[in-house]
Amino acid sequence: HNTRTRENHSNKNIDKEKTEQNYYIYERENYKQYAEDRIEQSQHLTRANIIHQIGFVIHLPKDYDGDERQFFQNTHDFNKQYFGEENCLYSVIHKDEKGVHMHEAFLPITEDNRLC
Repeated sequence: HNTRTRENHSNKNIDKEKTEQNYYIYERENYKQYAEDRIEQSQHLTRANIIHQIGFVIHLPKDYDGDERQFFQNTHDFNKQYFGEENCLYSVIHKDEKGVHMHEAFLPITEDNRLC
């Protein structure tokens, strides 16, 4: 859903004619493989219900009159500083649904290399 890699979506609110307006603030090449490798190198328990990534949805405020891209860039920069650039997978802006919003995905790996 977030990266729009599938042709058909379960979310009926997606306007496919507007999907080309979506854009990335940050996109890690082959983020799925990167995440698998990074998690494998971290200290973690081996169990079926382990959390592999955390995600956020940040909506552009309806009354915001500033630069949309700068709003999302600032938000991404804040989250990247907090979670670490090495844990950032992607930040994509959706303009093809009601209300412009950003999906961000991070790995929950701490500074001491623990999957948390």
